[in-house]
Amino acid sequence: MELITKLNDWFDEKLTNVSCSRDTKAYIVGVLAKYKSVQDDMSKTSVVLSFVQAKQSGRFESYQRLGDWVLFISSVHPAAMQEHTSIIQDVGMKSYVACHNMMMKKWPVYEELAIKLPLLSHEIENALNRRSV
Repeated sequence: MELITKLNDWFDEKLTNVSCSRDTKAYIVGVLAKYKSVQDDMSKTSVVLSFVQAKQSGRFESYQRLGDWVLFISSVHPAAMQEHTSIIQDVGMKSYVACHNMMMKKWPVYEELAIKLPLLSHEIENALNRRSV
């Protein structure tokens, strides 16, 4: 548990200048820390097909998992998206819109992630690579 706390603290410090609300930053830190291991790896899965499956199931967790994966991969491993960046980020944004709507628009974090995903991903990537934004 101590390692997780330290990893969260490390991400929190690295993301000091990311332009989002405090709650959204805390959520992002949690997402990044969640992927410290290979669990929940979606790298061999089509995000488009995963989005279709999420729509068919209507499950909040499916949309959240997909949005979180897109946030992670576009921030930490953007080269993995190659020429499909805009499509993948669009799926992530739509997933977060679905989460926001399913929460009856009561938690603005998902809305902020949906609106700002490409910008946030870029800022996070820069912050993690110690480049100035």
